[in-house]
Amino acid sequence: MTRRNLTTFLATLVVCLATSGCVVIPISLPGSADVRQVVYRKGSGFDPAKIAIIDVSGVLTAGGAGDGFFSNDSSVVKLTRNLHNAKKDSDIEAIILRIDSPGGGVTASDIMYHELLKFKEETSLPIYVSMQTLAASGGYYISMAADEIYAAPTTVTGSIGVIATFPEARGLMDKIGFDMNSVTSGANKDAGAFYKEMSESDRELYQNIVDDMYGKFVEIVASNRKDIDEEKLRGLADGRVYTANQALEAGLIDGIAYLDEVVERVESDLNLGTAEVVIIKATSRERTTTLYAENGRETAAKSGAGATQVNLLHVDLNAWSMPSSEVFNYLWVP
Repeated sequence: MTRRNLTTFLATLVVCLATSGCVVIPISLPGSADVRQVVYRKGSGFDPAKIAIIDVSGVLTAGGAGDGFFSNDSSVVKLTRNLHNAKKDSDIEAIILRIDSPGGGVTASDIMYHELLKFKEETSLPIYVSMQTLAASGGYYISMAADEIYAAPTTVTGSIGVIATFPEARGLMDKIGFDMNSVTSGANKDAGAFYKEMSESDRELYQNIVDDMYGKFVEIVASNRKDIDEEKLRGLADGRVYTANQALEAGLIDGIAYLDEVVERVESDLNLGTAEVVIIKATSRERTTTLYAENGRETAAKSGAGATQVNLLHVDLNAWSMPSSEVFNYLWVP
């Protein structure tokens, strides 16, 4: 079925069922949106400079691009696509990374941090972070690529640490009379498997991995927050979260500001005058009416560029999705 035929079919279905009383399934049409710059505010002058806003929202995931219905690109893919768009525009003078994320996979967080550093090296553009509701764990990790970090007055941030979870069903299996046999090539091949109790040697094995990943997190923070000595940083980096005021006092951020104030700070720092502010994202729309449009975990939960609603079933597919496919996470899990 061609895209045109598919679109016609879905449109007809929507018309037929619009008043049926059924509830919503979000369907993402493949190829229905492109990465583009949505103008939030026009600049002044003949050829104004641009400030580009790039969102990082929801749980951070690695992996590839989504394909087909009910799919979504990984966080890594979204960020690299948006950075590629910014790289092609010579009018852009600065990036504001708008973060609203509890973190996510260790690998996803590290790749995104690496891509941001690479972007800065290739373009020499400054990156400012504007934290929104939440910028914890991996959300804080990727903030370390920025030149300056600002939290909103009510932001929750921090959670410097690693978590690895291993579900165990041994008790349930005993109750229902179910067992699992495994044949392994070594004693640690099934370490942490759900069908057996975790042994002390299993726990020690994974604790060493967590400690190594934690060391990398602390190293990244130490290299970017140079005013915090190592002993103090280790005390701060016990997994707890901080309010904006607490984070500022601890030296984890550079200031407290709303997003529009961060824009003003960029204009002042770089002598840009009144810059044009654009939001880089996958969209089929050409304009937005608010600087805070399509931002945050609530939007991320229903994202999928160019999503179309078809009234068929009462199903929230996003509620079924796992937070991350990784075992080891820079993730705040309250």
